[in-house]
Amino acid sequence: MPISYSLYTIAFCFWCIYLFDAIKHKRRYYKSALRCLQGEHDLHQKIKAYNAKTELVKYVYLFCMNLVEWIGVIFGLVAYLIPIIQEYVNIASTNQVYRGILWGHNLPDINNVSLMLNSILIGCLCMYLAARQAQKSWVKANRIPIIICIFLLCSTAIQIMVSISYIRIIGLWFDQVLVSIALMFAFKQYRKLKMVINWTIIDLQVMQRKKLLTEQIRMKRVFTITFCFIWIGALTILASDYIRAISRTIQVISREYDASVFYLSLCENSTYSHPDIGKGITILTGIDVLLGTIGCLIIFIPYTGYGLITMFVIQWRLCRGMTGYRTHFKNPLYAPLI
Repeated sequence: MPISYSLYTIAFCFWCIYLFDAIKHKRRYYKSALRCLQGEHDLHQKIKAYNAKTELVKYVYLFCMNLVEWIGVIFGLVAYLIPIIQEYVNIASTNQVYRGILWGHNLPDINNVSLMLNSILIGCLCMYLAARQAQKSWVKANRIPIIICIFLLCSTAIQIMVSISYIRIIGLWFDQVLVSIALMFAFKQYRKLKMVINWTIIDLQVMQRKKLLTEQIRMKRVFTITFCFIWIGALTILASDYIRAISRTIQVISREYDASVFYLSLCENSTYSHPDIGKGITILTGIDVLLGTIGCLIIFIPYTGYGLITMFVIQWRLCRGMTGYRTHFKNPLYAPLI
């Protein structure tokens, strides 16, 4: 666990530096294109400025998604460590210590917030790119700020419910529904962007632009493979969350309440009315952990592996003085011209 989190953090830091540097370059290029466009009506310059703005916004989205994902992973680590710390603390010393430790179970579920917000950002990015590339009146991206604000407000209200013991289970189920809606929104926008990419491929085939057609087909292949990993991993994590919600609901329904400790009723490890319920909850917890681990591996192994490989390649090129750029001249620049 420490090694995997360390590797993930290294990859996260690399992607932050890489994306931040890309944002600076894209912003500089966009400003240069705007300066060249002033006072001119050159169609080529307009296309350059249009594409430069699209690339700039795309990298801003990717940077935000990277940051939100890391925050979710860190809070997931904290949630994982709380039960372990609880095992090694003498909770029978005082009621105050007991309540302080058990309060950790009523913390907001930042993992689901991260999954929801990342799904919304993916959907909004696909919506934006589809609108910019299609340039159709019915393919719009002007609702993106409203969509993000609505989901953030709903998520904030749900996390407040999750933090209150008496309505925690209701909040957990609303949380699962909100994450499901966010994933469906992201998948819908992904399908729309894929449709626009197919339009572009057909147009290039009609125009016989073989070089651009080859690049577009390659981009579509990478795009499809990347999102295939994202959807499989996200659905697996969502299934894990639903199983966890079912397990917690069964714990609350089947618990024998004691009026003296009703304040801790949704956190306390009480006995159950039937002995088989404990075994069922143990099985559900095992399935929950297994599915959650598989989903995280499906998403984070490509992210971490590709990040580390790219980082090593860039470092190797910097050490060797190889930038990766080549001229179309066969002879080196220091060779005599005559």
